[in-house]
This record gives sequence, C-alpha cells and structure tokens, in this order.
Amino acid sequence: MNLLKHIRARPNSVIIEFLPDGKEIHTDMVRCVHCQRHEKWVVGSGKKHGWCEPCGGMTCGTKACQVCVHWEQVLDNIESGRPRHYQPIRKIAPRAAPKKLWSPFVRKT
Repeated sequence: MNLLKHIRARPNSVIIEFLPDGKEIHTDMVRCVHCQRHEKWVVGSGKKHGWCEPCGGMTCGTKACQVCVHWEQVLDNIESGRPRHYQPIRKIAPRAAPKKLWSPFVRKT
C-alpha cells in the first residue's frame, strides 16, 4: 500500500530495483523543494521531514532547508557570491487608483 496517497506529498521519482530472482521492487522517492535532494520514502523510519507552505512541498528536514529559500534563489545566490540562504527584500507597493476614463455613454449633469 502506497502511503503517499494519504498525505499532501506526491512522489517525484521512482527507483526500480531488479533482483537476481527476476522480481522488481518499485520505491517512491520524494524531493526537497528547497535543496532538490531526493530520498526514499520509508514509512516508520523515524526521519522527520518538513512541509513548506509557500513552496507547497516537502523539505528534507535539515536545518539549512528550514528557511524558505527556493532552490532557484539558492543557485542565484551561489552564482553571485552571496550567502547561500540570502533572501532579497521584496516590497509590494499598492497600485495607484485607476484614473476615470472618458466614455461617450456617460452623461454630464
């Protein structure tokens, strides 16, 4: 029984092992949304995984992946020489109120 159906995570890849007696073993793998590390999903192993709400996926549970820095941002940081978990400040400004548009269908009173 595949227990990944019962949680919000979904398998990202599959390992297919071929045994000498001709049997195949299919094992689901999950991927960390922050560092892209693949791990076998072993039920009852005691390994603690995390969940990142902004990214919408599982994390591998390491301290480095507890901070939400998307893997593309980590690559940009490495390429530009910044610290690995640097996050740029994002400031969202409210939009200006739209100007009233002239319409031939509106009567002036």
